[in-house]
Amino acid sequence: MRRHLAAVAVVSLAAACGTAGGPTSTSTFTMAIAADPDSLHPLASASAYTHAIGRFLYDPLVHLRSDGTITSGLATAWKQHRDGVTFTLAPGITCADGTPLKASDAAASFAFVTDPGNGSQLLGGTVPAGLKATADDAKNTLTLTVAKPDPFLLRKTTDVLIVCPRGLRDPAALKRQADGTGPYRLTEAVADDHYTLVKRTGYRWGPGGTTGAQPDMVVLKVVKNETTAASLLLGGQVNAATVRGADRQRLSSAKLFTRQARAVVGELFFNQAAGRPGADERVRRALVAALDLPELAKALTGGTGLPSRSLVTVEPKACSGDSVTGNLPAHDTGPAEQLGRPLKLTLVYTSELGPRATATAELMAQRLRPFGVELAVKQVVRGEFAQIVFGTGEWDLTLLPLGASLPSDLVPFVSGPTPPKGSNFAHIANPTYDANVARAAAAGCPAWLAAESALVKRLDVVPFADDTIPIFANGATFDVVAGEVLPQSIRMTGR
Repeated sequence: MRRHLAAVAVVSLAAACGTAGGPTSTSTFTMAIAADPDSLHPLASASAYTHAIGRFLYDPLVHLRSDGTITSGLATAWKQHRDGVTFTLAPGITCADGTPLKASDAAASFAFVTDPGNGSQLLGGTVPAGLKATADDAKNTLTLTVAKPDPFLLRKTTDVLIVCPRGLRDPAALKRQADGTGPYRLTEAVADDHYTLVKRTGYRWGPGGTTGAQPDMVVLKVVKNETTAASLLLGGQVNAATVRGADRQRLSSAKLFTRQARAVVGELFFNQAAGRPGADERVRRALVAALDLPELAKALTGGTGLPSRSLVTVEPKACSGDSVTGNLPAHDTGPAEQLGRPLKLTLVYTSELGPRATATAELMAQRLRPFGVELAVKQVVRGEFAQIVFGTGEWDLTLLPLGASLPSDLVPFVSGPTPPKGSNFAHIANPTYDANVARAAAAGCPAWLAAESALVKRLDVVPFADDTIPIFANGATFDVVAGEVLPQSIRMTGR
């Protein structure tokens, strides 16, 4: 779940990796993922891990460049109109098993997402609800139509990875298999351990018409310790790893190839369900003011963090602007002293956020204790975290950095139906946010920034720390777009 635990979208390449079953060769590129994806199905799961692996196995209609412009992918031409976009697909596209891909097959991927019965986590964010996909196989064209004008629709399609017909006929199999048009095919998938991908021949529909890929093999392995990651990288056993903790300094000192992405790492939500203390804005404001957000940011980032300026940090940004500064309360213990009643609260966070998150959670408990607030800190693994936050609702606060690529990505998570019918896990109901979202289709970025500000002002979302996320490489170079390694850009350089 790219936004669902896009929470952890900021660490989609975190930890370390090594090869499966042998040393790395010059034609094998190893890359890390911090945890096993909940599913490899790119149309069902919005997980950062699913998407990072999916970039090697599947293609979108068009690709996003680092400067924010769009270049070709499966489609070589596109035309935007008021209520949608029409794409012309490249000739000769084939799936990994050799099956030709038709325009109607690409349309079926969008239809899968828009069918509520499939439970796709992309619906309502990356793929607008009510979107219609129609194809003309004779002309090799696909038209996407939306009920309301969506200025981000073309860019959103860069995040929709097209699944081939066999995969759509058996979507359950895609949890641990793949059926795409990408530059690699999946040959081995061992849950919670590694994924092995082999280069395809005849691939010629990459970004801007890129043909083929340089490494013969890609191995992604789950290794959860950053110190191990750094050691493997320096020892030449790993080609790429994201290390953002204490070990980043020794990797920087080694002058390795580096690309950086900015991501939100500190974001706090209160459970506003009826009967929960967080439903009272006065309580939210008192607790946030008592916590001293800059202190929390320093603890969470080790002093390398940056103040949050927006709820969307993924570069390149579709809307530039500051929706945070001046909208969060300054440090002040007075409101907490006036709460007048003891509170028992539960803070839950995923272990994937690392040891600094533990230190930050404990610091929060320490700072709130003098005001009669008993904060029980609960660290859980990723699956249990999703079950609690998006399921049982037995929580009061959560550290959950939502990694959104576009302002519209946030909509289903901060408004609308609550679990189990929707993804609004914090039970947020903010009329000012809703009103600005409604007018954003016509008003554009100013309305989106006003919507974000409405969430921050009412402390529905408390963004307190961004960080630069360095992706280090040894023996390889690559480009990074929207925080992800671009597979077609990987080049092996030797060590």
